[in-house]
Amino acid sequence: MFFPERIKNIKGSYKVLEVGPGSSPFPRSDVLLEKRFDDKEALKQRGLQPKIEYNKPIYYYDGSKFPFQDNEFDYVICS
Repeated sequence: MFFPERIKNIKGSYKVLEVGPGSSPFPRSDVLLEKRFDDKEALKQRGLQPKIEYNKPIYYYDGSKFPFQDNEFDYVICS
């Protein structure tokens, strides 16, 4: 997370999506969304860090349409 001081006022009841968390997702995120890369490119995208091990759902997409319904989230983080 590059700018955690900018993420304020996330209510406890909010469902939070983080787009492109890389190797350090924001702790308050409920769901992560990553673009699907081949293994070599994915390693570069993560800054040569190991694959994310996270106890929340991680969705992968092809870069075109997010795999969620409109208004499914109350707050979206993308940094």
